Amino acid sequence: MKNTKKRGFTIVELVIVIAVIAILASVLIPTFTKVVQAAKDSKNLQEARNAYTEALAEHLVEGDTCKKEGLKHTVNGWDITFKAANSAEATSITKSGVETTYAVDANGKFDVKPAGNAG
Repeated sequence: MKNTKKRGFTIVELVIVIAVIAILASVLIPTFTKVVQAAKDSKNLQEARNAYTEALAEHLVEGDTCKKEGLKHTVNGWDITFKAANSAEATSITKSGVETTYAVDANGKFDVKPAGNAG
């Protein structure tokens, strides 16, 4: 006698598995997107800090003992502009055209400036 029973998954089982995968994906994709954005933000901040440090080093090499207002340096794609009260602003435009701006206070602390940050 031949066994005529077919082996395999029913359509209901396949639909349930696909639905579970879709639910998991809908939960994980936004989380993954946030992690990727946080990594990009961290990279931008570190690049801005490096550019600021390099601009400060250029001041020391040039004999400036303090940060002069209005001096501007371009370092690795970042425009560092020294402001009054020993503060500065670091601005970069990415390849996608998004501008990122950090305000640097007199203590060297970096804060994202709300104006000019399109995304």
